[in-house]
Amino acid sequence: RAHCDHIQILGEAGWPGIFLWAAWLAVLVGGPARAYLRTGARWPLFVSAQLVFLAAAMTTDYVLELPYNKLQFFLVAFLALATPGTARARSSGHRLTSRATALLVTAVALLSLFYHLSLARKLHVSATLTRLHHRTVEQLQDPRRIVPEGIAARTDAYDQVALESALERVLHLGRRFDELPGFSKTLHKDYLVLGHAAHLAGRSDLAAAYTRHSL
Repeated sequence: RAHCDHIQILGEAGWPGIFLWAAWLAVLVGGPARAYLRTGARWPLFVSAQLVFLAAAMTTDYVLELPYNKLQFFLVAFLALATPGTARARSSGHRLTSRATALLVTAVALLSLFYHLSLARKLHVSATLTRLHHRTVEQLQDPRRIVPEGIAARTDAYDQVALESALERVLHLGRRFDELPGFSKTLHKDYLVLGHAAHLAGRSDLAAAYTRHSL
């Protein structure tokens, strides 16, 4: 089955991400192409052609997923941006634009750093509540708990009070998980875990809400 970098970017970054990605590819390809048309030199045409071929390869495979291919792509992108004839004259207006762009990129990088630190906290809470949920389910499935009264019966194998306490801790972590900013394409699994924990705790409305949110 073929995979596509462009579809992956669309899935993870949405329409704004795919439009920015397409615009960046157009700028990378168009700069050397214009330099070739102005000067007739073959080097800019060669760089532009490499980018076209890489973009075509990205429609059939996860090129950017492999470190070597990712390095190759950014190397060609650097060559495209550094190709002689593509840079404008060093006017004062151009220098101002360059500095403003640098400040903007730096600000975005700092925001991205704080965002991913917050996402790391969210993923830590995710791992904690998932581990606690799995441990609780394993204890519920202990063969010594299989009694005629059903899974909720109190036995020596597992104390019902401890079960309820463990489920409440999972749901408490779920509330904290919801409050933290950050998004990952795998977070739907956490909401399924929380929905199951709410179901085991007898809170059907909350279980349905978590399940809908997962969808």
